Amino acid sequence: MKLTLIIYVHFFMISCQSNYEVQSPYNYDKVKVDYFQQFMNPQKDDKNVLVNHSYPIEIKLLDNNKFEYLLDVLGGGVGTWGFEDGYLKLYAERKLFVMNMFLRKAESIEEPVLEFRDRFGPKFLEMERMR
Repeated sequence: MKLTLIIYVHFFMISCQSNYEVQSPYNYDKVKVDYFQQFMNPQKDDKNVLVNHSYPIEIKLLDNNKFEYLLDVLGGGVGTWGFEDGYLKLYAERKLFVMNMFLRKAESIEEPVLEFRDRFGPKFLEMERMR
């Protein structure tokens, strides 16, 4: 009985924690949409691809408010992006989940930082431009 009560209390305490209150290791600059233009591609052009080899992920921003992504484990897909309050908000739907990601300009870093949550928690990835 006591063990069952302890287990219930433990799960109750875990469920009360906020999963989204994580401090970013970066300080971000609010930028204009012009900052992101340097990373955009006309449709069907692969001139600019943002990558992070350690995660690994590739993102190609298109100038029609869409983006393409490639993840080693999940494969590729397409989503939409929008400019919002100094950053890009990226959104894509997969069969089992929705991807919400943010591209932000961090202080003293030339390329943007990709921010998102996966099943292991929050991620902050410094992206590198492949040309």
